[in-house]
Amino acid sequence: MELILEAKGINKVFGTKRNSYTALRDIDLNITKGEFVGVMGPSGAGKSTLLNVLSTIEKPTSGLLQFNGKSLTNMKETELTEFRRDQMGFIFQDYNLLDTLTVEENILLPLTFSKTPQREMKRKVHELARKFGIEENLEKFPYEISGGQQQRTAVCRAIICQPKILFADEPTGALDSKSAYYLLETLSELHKEQAATILMVTHDPYAASFCSRVVFIKDGTLFTEIRKGEQSRKQLFGQILDILSSIGGGQYDAV
Repeated sequence: MELILEAKGINKVFGTKRNSYTALRDIDLNITKGEFVGVMGPSGAGKSTLLNVLSTIEKPTSGLLQFNGKSLTNMKETELTEFRRDQMGFIFQDYNLLDTLTVEENILLPLTFSKTPQREMKRKVHELARKFGIEENLEKFPYEISGGQQQRTAVCRAIICQPKILFADEPTGALDSKSAYYLLETLSELHKEQAATILMVTHDPYAASFCSRVVFIKDGTLFTEIRKGEQSRKQLFGQILDILSSIGGGQYDAV
């Protein structure tokens, strides 16, 4: 299996020596091509911090981070910005769409710095919009469409440049159950049909049950992990609940 992302001995400390907080402690994590990895844990465990460090949004205090064998640890901020733009895609809980741009313009945004011909850009947008059922909304503005449609727009924007890895931070958090299911099915299809590599932070065991591997974090350290393998999604869901109950994950509804 091709190794996409490799983290070794990652530590992240916020604050000063007298008033510091260790958010991540000695994290070792490998992500291979085509994996759909979920990251779970109690509130404040360090899930979003881990995603931010792995996606180079935040720099680790110490440790090594490699992407396709290339070290990211000592890259300058301008280099990291270009790297994220070219190699990574992002889906956020609050969509992060620009209200002054149409749905089509929001999806096109990552391509504006590329040398892609305008006709090709249009073709890509319409192809993705058709696939995700939002083609009829391309001329509308984000505030004119539903939350589910906004999140599908965000997914289209995230994958239009065909990133090597897709990061999703609580992508279903602001969605109703029907829209959440549609989004999770969409991510699952990308994983299965296009071998997309996805890392998703979630507090929801139902969302995590769509993953091929689930990593659990507690108090800033990796607690354990489970792989779906030949299990059904319902069986994986049960395992997730068992682990969450042991680390203080709370109560959840069944699938």
